[in-house]
Amino acid sequence: MLALPELQRAFAAAILTDQATPLAGIVKAGGIAAERRIQVYRNNSLITLGEALKTTFPAVCRLVDERFFDYAARTFIQAHPPRQPRLAEYGDQFADFLAGFAPAQSLPYLADVARLEWAINAAYHAPDREPLQPATIAAIPAEAYPGLTFAFDPACAVLRSPYPVDELWRANQPDRDGSGVELDAGECCLLVRRVDDDVRLQRLSAGEHAMTAALAAGRTLGDAFAAAVTEEPGFDATALLAAHLGRGLFIGVSSSRGDE
Repeated sequence: MLALPELQRAFAAAILTDQATPLAGIVKAGGIAAERRIQVYRNNSLITLGEALKTTFPAVCRLVDERFFDYAARTFIQAHPPRQPRLAEYGDQFADFLAGFAPAQSLPYLADVARLEWAINAAYHAPDREPLQPATIAAIPAEAYPGLTFAFDPACAVLRSPYPVDELWRANQPDRDGSGVELDAGECCLLVRRVDDDVRLQRLSAGEHAMTAALAAGRTLGDAFAAAVTEEPGFDATALLAAHLGRGLFIGVSSSRGDE
């Protein structure tokens, strides 16, 4: 009899890799061969995880058709089994997987569409957090502003792609036929955020994206402003900061002086 950790590893290998030999020797047949009984679990697991990926990445599925998606999903599942018990949390590595998946290389925008769909999924399922109040910022001395860092609401994300991924995503919704998107229309910078029970996509300028992405990465306001000006000379950082406060993007602030 295998010890519990060894049994768990053998069961996972049997489900994910078709290697049921270590497990088959201790499975009671009960009128059905051990391999066939294991196959039932294997099929159910792969189908369940595949359907979870389709739910999270429906536009990706439409872009490649279901048969290709099923093939890609099965390959992904075997290489990246779930690390969390909630199916809504499964698929964070799918976009990176697609970026390196040889059969998908003829669709160079596919991974970025997957990144957008994952951001939408993460925003939907993120916990509610109390937004930072403008009065908190107003109470901080102006000379401390360049050293401020902000904590972002987990229900928002920023993305940048050389392709119009927001248009690709919209064109592949159930009520659309997938047509009308010009892939050479230029890059797309997006803010993804949840508002009440809806997730909204908002295009950002290059400067807005640079500043927002820098703040989201934990860089100081001074560094974020410098990044924005590099992308967009004359950029108005004060206006964007006020807009983000109004949107409720921040849930906390700190400075090198320890202000919060």
